Amino acid sequence: MLAQSDGSHDRLRAARYFVRNHTYEDLNFLRIWSAKENVGWVKRALAMTLETITQHGPPAPPLDQVPAGETNTPSPELAHSRALKEVASALLHELEPLVGLLGVKIKKEIPNYEVSETKRQFEILRLYFHALSNLRLASEVTNVEDLDIGVVLQELLDETDNLGLDIQLLGTPRCIAHVDKGLIRIAAINGIRNAIESSVEARDSRPVGPILINWGETDADYWIAIIDDGVGLGRIEDPGRTLGRTSKAGHFGMGLSIVKQAMQALEGHLSVTSPEGKGATFELRWYK
Repeated sequence: MLAQSDGSHDRLRAARYFVRNHTYEDLNFLRIWSAKENVGWVKRALAMTLETITQHGPPAPPLDQVPAGETNTPSPELAHSRALKEVASALLHELEPLVGLLGVKIKKEIPNYEVSETKRQFEILRLYFHALSNLRLASEVTNVEDLDIGVVLQELLDETDNLGLDIQLLGTPRCIAHVDKGLIRIAAINGIRNAIESSVEARDSRPVGPILINWGETDADYWIAIIDDGVGLGRIEDPGRTLGRTSKAGHFGMGLSIVKQAMQALEGHLSVTSPEGKGATFELRWYK
């Protein structure tokens, strides 16, 4: 059995299998395995599965087997998440045909459309809609391509107002990842924007250092780290618990929940830490 192999790559294959193929009955086995596992990337894959299982809980019994006075009411966090998905689904259902029609119209009405800034901005909008549809449907990621991570991050910076901050790209040149471009853009742009907002807030009271954007790969995964010298946020053990909550307008609220969902769709992981009480490290990891 691969889960009991001495080879970490075999155990990773088994752990990734359970990400998409699990039942509530697997919970105890996975917990025991996770407690014994000492390889980081295998443990992260197990953590994703355990989180999914515990969020959904055991299958609901038939109504005639529910004891009198008891209900199967989901937790507030799960109810909130379901409501958010339902609202997003309804909005996307209404907006997707309008975006498609807009694409047809502007090609006809914008002079030199193929070389225009309008086309570039519309393609960004279309890319985000595709990625959000993947999240809404909780489907297999299908828009996968080989991407240079550094090029994608440079594109995001070119589209973002840095508000006078020093932002440095420090990652591995020609780091090619096989990934859904829309989803990784959604995740990374949230990290960049939060780093900018946090640094600007800190800059009001003290000098701030540069925002550092690093990236690379290991034998098992790819990673992006965005490090800022902003106001800090303490350690977030479970980003999902911050759904819709933030101490600053636009800072680690709904955006963090969306990033978490995007990384789950990529079989990846988000972590946000601020160990010294100021500044933060926003790290994305996803498996090869």
